[in-house]
Amino acid sequence: MVQEGPFPLTQPKPTTAPQSELPTTGLEKRTTGCGGGFGSYNQADANELQRQLQNYNPEKLVYLPAWSAYSWSVGTAKVCAINMYLSDNTHVKEWEAGWGMGYVRDMCCAGKSSCTGGICSGHGDSGLSVDFRVQNSARSCSW
Repeated sequence: MVQEGPFPLTQPKPTTAPQSELPTTGLEKRTTGCGGGFGSYNQADANELQRQLQNYNPEKLVYLPAWSAYSWSVGTAKVCAINMYLSDNTHVKEWEAGWGMGYVRDMCCAGKSSCTGGICSGHGDSGLSVDFRVQNSARSCSW
């Protein structure tokens, strides 16, 4: 398993982060988006990455500073933990990153050997909302 980060997001920081804006619709516990141009990956690689994240050292915390991303990859599959807050830092458990992979698989990729991935929301150890994006390992997490 390859780990990279944390590294700053390459998009310019907005004056307000997306998470600081009030939603226009009802609140959802988890948000999900499928596809999105993240490149396709082999589902067997994603399953192996999820297994490693949730079983090898699941309690390991990874530092995720404000406006940054961190990634883990195996083969063609990568999961990115993204903190889009402007000034709030957090830590993410490897188990939570694996959970995000499983959630995207169940919502976007069920029964497929190849998938284009997706994104879902999760949480850091401080309760801060973070995004988990599952994508091709050749793609950058920083946009």
